Amino acid sequence: MENPTPSLSQQPSDTPASPLPISTPPTNPRPKLIWLAGGITILLLGVAIGAFGVKFLNQPERQPLIASYEDCITAKGSIVQESYPATCVTASDQRFTQPISSPTPESIAPTSDSNASKVIDSGQNEQERLTTDTPVRKIAFSPQTDVNNGGTWRSYSSNTGFSVQYPTYFRISGPEKLSGQKCSVYFTNDVGGFISASVVPYAGGSRRELYGITPGYDYRFEDVFIQDSYKSLIIEKGPIGDSGSGTGVVIPVGNYALILFWTNMSKDTPAFNELLGSIKIYDSLNTNKCGT
Repeated sequence: MENPTPSLSQQPSDTPASPLPISTPPTNPRPKLIWLAGGITILLLGVAIGAFGVKFLNQPERQPLIASYEDCITAKGSIVQESYPATCVTASDQRFTQPISSPTPESIAPTSDSNASKVIDSGQNEQERLTTDTPVRKIAFSPQTDVNNGGTWRSYSSNTGFSVQYPTYFRISGPEKLSGQKCSVYFTNDVGGFISASVVPYAGGSRRELYGITPGYDYRFEDVFIQDSYKSLIIEKGPIGDSGSGTGVVIPVGNYALILFWTNMSKDTPAFNELLGSIKIYDSLNTNKCGT
């Protein structure tokens, strides 16, 4: 009996069975959300801190209470105007007037030094005002020998009420001229140096303001008595040697003042003090006779 032919379903197969698919576990999105939320929180916190810092830094500085002239001159941002009396203006535009007291007879009593006196200056700022312990030099009239008699200085007299001498290496650069209310004459040495003498109206107040203060220079001040009686202010503008430097003196006499200036000259040099000693003030100063 013949063996039956096996059916195809019973025949062994050489093709391996397909593997079962591997299942991938589902992704959890929570860690990413946590990191994103944390980053946003840090960013918002940084923005908040920055905004607070800007607001804090931009707050105006709290100023102390200003209730007097003394408070004003020490407050930040205040400006002292050289009026008479002086006016102090705060950064917030508050205004305070400097209290002025009249000098007493004791304020100008002579000291034991015959060449000095004690005074209270009526200037408009703290740097200019003197105390009763401040000695003031007296510069007596002591003219230099005239060049015509073998000396080294020439004399100049003005009908406005003063005379002064100047070294022979200077010459008068021109006659007196009236410019506005200012009567001036110049002496030049022809190499850029000059001595000027001007008579100007003076209604009291700051002698520094009358002279003029230029920003960018250093200044030294000294109170003196010219011709033993005229309370004057020497002003050195330096450093000596720089362009525009030199020393001047402001001599108030009644309703006018005589202002002399010597370029590139220190107030401590003998020549400048010889110039001061050669000044002669007559009874009064007046610009009405300028150039006559």
